[in-house]
Amino acid sequence: MHPKVGFIGLGEVGSSYAGALVARGLLQEHVRALYLGSRPGADPLRAARQAQRAGVAFYEDPAAFADGLDLIVSAVSPRGAQEVAGAVAGHLTGPQLFLDVNSVGPKTKESIAQLLAARGVRMADGAIMGAPASSGRITLTVSGPCAAEVAAMLTPYGARVDVVGDRVGMAATLKMTRSVVMKGLAMLLIEALSAARKAGVEQEVLRGLDESIHQRDFESLVQRFVCGSLQHAGRRVGEMEEVATFLGELGVPAEMTRATQSRLRYLASRDPAWREQPFERTDLALEALLTDAERGSGHGA
Repeated sequence: MHPKVGFIGLGEVGSSYAGALVARGLLQEHVRALYLGSRPGADPLRAARQAQRAGVAFYEDPAAFADGLDLIVSAVSPRGAQEVAGAVAGHLTGPQLFLDVNSVGPKTKESIAQLLAARGVRMADGAIMGAPASSGRITLTVSGPCAAEVAAMLTPYGARVDVVGDRVGMAATLKMTRSVVMKGLAMLLIEALSAARKAGVEQEVLRGLDESIHQRDFESLVQRFVCGSLQHAGRRVGEMEEVATFLGELGVPAEMTRATQSRLRYLASRDPAWREQPFERTDLALEALLTDAERGSGHGA
């Protein structure tokens, strides 16, 4: 028996995931989309066109949308996650499952789960770790008491759902920590490649980065980055000062470089006995950083 699935939000995630389910065999009439038009800049006509392109029924009334659904998927902007959950909570019933795939922290996910629990509705915490439906299929990391049920509901339609625990917030924790790297790396690349382009060495820099990253396996690369930063912080402070000056001469904003310089300066300022610890392993280096942070020493980890 085909489940009935409703999406709140028809942005990149909602529209691509709805389309992926239909393309993999979920009956088109079993997929719905809800548009809540109370926010500034609301454009229901545009949302209706998106629903039409995705091949799903379009609703603006939360009660009519929720009626008879087996799974409700919230895929909106992070700022709207709690608002939309509150808007539909009063129209949901116990047997229905709520999957929140928004990029919000574990505390926010827990708050949404508590709001829904008051209505007897169970929630799964979902995290999108890559581009939405970039391969034409759904890929999710899910946690929470009903995570396995969500996986069983979506897997027959080509979804890859990795269940990582039975507590709401676990998937969000993975997403948030991963985002530190993925979004931060994007900003680092923009800063570096902007300078490289202005200096006329963009392709050479790209080739050099490619070689540096791929000459080691990932675990070794992480160890080199983490342990090397603790072992050689003093020398690297001076290097980043030069980098910041160089970017300034090119007229390229250097926010990421300045942040790196500040963090290295902090590491270099630690007591010599602390800096002489055996930081040859990533776990030892991280433990030393966290212990130092717990003692209230400066910037923390």
